[in-house]
Amino acid sequence: MKLLKFPFLVQNRIIKTMSVTETVILSFCSAKTKRIIKNSRWIVSFVRFRLEKQQVLIDLFYNKTHVETLMLVFKHVNQFSENTETVHLKNIELELRFVKLDWKLPADEYFPELDFDVIQVLDECSNGFRIELYKHLLDLFQTTPRVPIIWFGSKFRELERVVVETTLKGQPMENSKLSLARNLVIEKTQDQVNFIKHFKGQVGSFKKCECDISFIIEIIELWISNKAFQSLDYLSMTTDNFLAWNENDVVQAIETHPWNPMKRPQNYGKSYEILHWNISPLECAYFRDVTSETDGKLASFSILSSSFQFVVWN
Repeated sequence: MKLLKFPFLVQNRIIKTMSVTETVILSFCSAKTKRIIKNSRWIVSFVRFRLEKQQVLIDLFYNKTHVETLMLVFKHVNQFSENTETVHLKNIELELRFVKLDWKLPADEYFPELDFDVIQVLDECSNGFRIELYKHLLDLFQTTPRVPIIWFGSKFRELERVVVETTLKGQPMENSKLSLARNLVIEKTQDQVNFIKHFKGQVGSFKKCECDISFIIEIIELWISNKAFQSLDYLSMTTDNFLAWNENDVVQAIETHPWNPMKRPQNYGKSYEILHWNISPLECAYFRDVTSETDGKLASFSILSSSFQFVVWN
């Protein structure tokens, strides 16, 4: 690449004359070009992501009055077109192909009067691609993005597997699309724990929760009374507050029973893969059992000093 042959001051000057879309596409070429761009281009206050059909619009706020918008167009394909450039994202085993598409594109797919750099992504790689693209842009902009996640989730007909890696601000609405995700991981739940009570999916894993043992007791009671978690198979919570939770507090508050081999297996054999998160089968001999008051269904839970696991036997 010719850019790498120039002195740093010249590289800096060239990059500053490029559009934000051009510089982001350039950042995919190599780790060195990405490092040059990070040192030359970005002084961003915050980033806002918007999703519109096959486009991702990223607004870069440099200050209160200066905003630039980066637009990337994605096209999911069964196989890559010929005469396209191949680039790689770090930590992912897939190739992206950039191809210049012009006014010949169908009018109902893109704006016919403009040219776009279109990122071709194989259908089979679409999930991993989105995660790695997000991480790449987050590192490139060196700032925390602001994502209206409830609105973002509403753009999809169904949410099969969702991982929220960033910090949530504000309480998600009780009937938000996020609460309907079939498989959900929130890595920084923190003080958003009340959202867990409204989770309607099958598998939920909530990290870095800020709550005491009374909240976990409430979670179990909601399941026992069938007031929530009717579709639940597996739920887990963790906290960074060591020695925050004690299982004896739950045993004193709720009627529980030790494992009975006549009623359930010793091991919970199901495993789950939620994007890059893997949940392995559990050995449940030391789990405590609870029974649903409405249908007699059995569930088991384990509480350690900083973790809670809850499984439902079907």
